[in-house]
Amino acid sequence: MSSIARFAVNRRVTILMMVLAVVLIGTVSYSRLPVDLLPNMSFPMAVVITDFPGVGPEEVETMVTRPLEGILGTI
Repeated sequence: MSSIARFAVNRRVTILMMVLAVVLIGTVSYSRLPVDLLPNMSFPMAVVITDFPGVGPEEVETMVTRPLEGILGTI
């Protein structure tokens, strides 16, 4: 028999106390571990304001907003 196995068989109480100490330390550590299911996250955002005086909303959408969305959508 190897020396570790012989030690475990001969010193059962010592091994039991070591296992209980590891379980106790693990339980205390787990209870103090901060766990957050939904951490605070901030997503990057860019705002672009388009202004085309004297033009209706449909023209601004087709002439300015849609081309800008196509270009800025890749960023």
